[in-house]
Amino acid sequence: STTAAIAFAALFGLGAIAHTYQLFRYRAWYFGVFLTGAYMMCIGYVFRLISINNSTNLTPYVLQLLFILLPPSLYAATIYMIYGRIVLLVNAAHLSLIRPTWVTKVFVCSDFFAFVIQAGGGALITQEGKEQMGKNILLVGLYVQLASFIFFLVISSVFYFRVSKAGVDAQKYGRYHWTTMLKVLYFAAAFIIMRCVFRLIEYSADRTSSVQKNEVWAYCLDAVPMFMVQCVFNVVHGGMVLPKAGVKNKE
Repeated sequence: STTAAIAFAALFGLGAIAHTYQLFRYRAWYFGVFLTGAYMMCIGYVFRLISINNSTNLTPYVLQLLFILLPPSLYAATIYMIYGRIVLLVNAAHLSLIRPTWVTKVFVCSDFFAFVIQAGGGALITQEGKEQMGKNILLVGLYVQLASFIFFLVISSVFYFRVSKAGVDAQKYGRYHWTTMLKVLYFAAAFIIMRCVFRLIEYSADRTSSVQKNEVWAYCLDAVPMFMVQCVFNVVHGGMVLPKAGVKNKE
């Protein structure tokens, strides 16, 4: 759909511009990874538009596939980094199943691993005779991403439960309380998991299936959820919750 491609290219582009402003306003440099993903989504739908109007050229198709497929991993990395900063803000590292310094190392590394696998699989899908191999590799990357997010939800939920039970609180630095930010992380994680499950179903299905033939599924279960993730961090940005200079509490 030409109209849908134009619409989402514009929406992701506007959201990315807003995130650029917020990045510098709040000096939240850790959002640079998220911002990269936002621009990639915009560019991805631009390439999709080009691909629609130039079906004989494989390059735009390959680029739109990769630029739309990979950004959720960048969104996920930002979510993990924010969680680590929240734990330090509350000064309750002892209540987290994984200490903040290891949260970034463990989850971001697993996310990078999933990113690389998906990139490799996505590139192979478009090569003649290697489509099935590419799909299988891509599925592995998606499963790694899904497992990481489920584990993250367990870690963050246990932390929230322990903090609530212990009556621990923290100073409110910005517009929102840290618990609001944590709920935003849950919201974003739920949409990324939804998108991940959809992609697993899509790449597990054959070409005759509805999910493969009808692109409305991709727009409803990939484009819309990812745009919602982008929007929710425009509304409740990490810079509105975390100190600009960072949190330097000891573990």
